[in-house]
Amino acid sequence: MKSPVTVNIPFLLQGLFVTFMLMFSFSIVLAIVTVVSDWEETAGILSLFNYLSILIGAGYLGKRCQSKFWLHGALVGVGYLLILTLLRADLSTMIQWAWIKQLLITAIVGMVGGLFGGVSGS
Repeated sequence: MKSPVTVNIPFLLQGLFVTFMLMFSFSIVLAIVTVVSDWEETAGILSLFNYLSILIGAGYLGKRCQSKFWLHGALVGVGYLLILTLLRADLSTMIQWAWIKQLLITAIVGMVGGLFGGVSGS
C-alpha cells in the first residue's frame, strides 16, 4: 500500500520566503544598476531573475525535504505565481493561455530546482 502524498508546509513556506527574498534582492540590484547607468531592463532579464529566484528557492527547499523533492519544488513555482497573481488583484488572468503557460513553466523550473537541491542534499 502506498503512503499518501504529504507536503511539508513549513518547508514550503520557507522555500517561498527564500524565493521572494531573492526576487526582492534582484529587483533592488536591478533598480540600482538602471539608476546609475544608461542600461534599461528588458522583459527577458526580468523573466530570468524570476526563474532564477524560483530555481534557487526550490533548490533550498529540496535540500531541506526528505522526500518528494520534485513535488515541493513544483509547488514553490506554482505558489510563487499564484501569490504574484493575487497581489496583482486581477484574477481574470488565471483563465488566459499566457498565464497557464507561465504556470507550467514556473512549475517545471521549481521541479528542476527541487530535484537539484534534493539530489545534492542527499
